[in-house]
Amino acid sequence: MSRLTLAFVCLLFVVSSLTAQNNAVRGGIAGQVTDPSGAAIANATIVVSGSQGSITVQSSSAGSYSVSGLTPGFYKITVTAPGFTTYVSTQNEVV
Repeated sequence: MSRLTLAFVCLLFVVSSLTAQNNAVRGGIAGQVTDPSGAAIANATIVVSGSQGSITVQSSSAGSYSVSGLTPGFYKITVTAPGFTTYVSTQNEVV
């Protein structure tokens, strides 16, 4: 098995929508999972973990993913894909 490292691009964005129920600001995390050559990694597993739990999503055929509805705070992002080393990014802030 090849030990390629996942290259990972993480874009943080804030959605300034107020919910009528709790007036909480919500944001999200989006990015693209690629290999070292820049090729997209489809079906990678992305786990976004924070103080309120974790959310698991899969990357699309283009390697992209997004998680929305996150409360402001710091999140850990873990990316796994068969044949690649697990990638972990900590201290990703949603404001």
